[in-house]
Amino acid sequence: MRNTLFGAALIVTLLVGALGLPQHASARTGNMLEMMDQMTGTLDAQSPEMTYTVELYAGRMFSLQAWPTSGDLQVDVVVSDPVGARIAQSEVLDQASGLSAAEGMIAEQNGTYSVTVRRVGETAGNFSLIVLPGYGSLEVWDQFDGTGELALTWCDCGEPNLYQMGIVDGQYLIEILEPNAIWSMRPQEYLYWEDHYVEASIQFGSTPPRAFGFYVRITEGDEGGLAGYFVYFNRSGEWGIRYAPSEGEMVEISPRQASPAIDVSDPNPRIGVLVEGYTFTVFFNGQVVGQATDTEQQLPIGELGLFAVSKDELPVQVYFDNLVITTPLAPASASEGDGPVSLTGILDETGVEENADVPFGIGQKMERDMMPAEERPLSFDAAGLFE
Repeated sequence: MRNTLFGAALIVTLLVGALGLPQHASARTGNMLEMMDQMTGTLDAQSPEMTYTVELYAGRMFSLQAWPTSGDLQVDVVVSDPVGARIAQSEVLDQASGLSAAEGMIAEQNGTYSVTVRRVGETAGNFSLIVLPGYGSLEVWDQFDGTGELALTWCDCGEPNLYQMGIVDGQYLIEILEPNAIWSMRPQEYLYWEDHYVEASIQFGSTPPRAFGFYVRITEGDEGGLAGYFVYFNRSGEWGIRYAPSEGEMVEISPRQASPAIDVSDPNPRIGVLVEGYTFTVFFNGQVVGQATDTEQQLPIGELGLFAVSKDELPVQVYFDNLVITTPLAPASASEGDGPVSLTGILDETGVEENADVPFGIGQKMERDMMPAEERPLSFDAAGLFE
């Protein structure tokens, strides 16, 4: 677990224009924060600080960013827990833009947390504030509407009597047309992730899946084939994690088990997983459902996929939406003469940091290798699995 603040020299490419809105953020006023919503306000002599609140469950990791948008304003942010104890204070990450951030805070208890934005000295002007799930660097924000600097490229493809996948009404559909099968889809961008947090909203068709979730750290094995971890949920209120080697049978990292945090009556839940080292913390609607560690430490890095599992009744339809991926900010030492470092933790297929000479930023859209669409779907036999 992390509760550390980081600093680095950043180019803020999350922001549209000099310091405008993120592509999908909706600026609003009021004092109640939601993940991924952007708040705006004004600080001056009459109002030197503004306090917002955010409801969090114990175990939830979150980060925040605040930046001035007018005047000579400089901002500082303090985060307090439900009993008023300070748990974090932001650091300035970029002097030119005034971006200030706090990363990797862990909610130690359920309740209402306070986020206070303060002006520094006698400065004054407008500001924006956003709270991120997981880590402090926003890398992917995909609403599957074909827009957004941080959206990915997804295959619109299928095979008769096997599967159909593609964007439908602003969601990504995985439809399985064969029984007892796992179908997974990776974006066409060839992106490898180390530590990261990923979450997405889920909806179901008339036939529920046997299981659904994220296929993380997908990596080509030494003997060919792909290995990865299936982090899954089912419609019976259970979750689990399985390691799928490039050859051989799947291995349980965490057995299938029930959690009271999984609400099977929710028609549009939000699922997430924090991948930190070889430990996986699994979330359902912002609540921790469980945690497990791969003691064999088999895959340190890999791609991300979305997946669903069919039963006998067909077709199975699972819709994914509002996909968010955050990664750790660079350590403070990066701004102390060491030169640019990898912010995203994304490596290319050779395991070498890609675009290492590009000044790192928050949500920076870098050029990536694109894979042919027909190579991105993956399928497995699901007989006897996830049940």
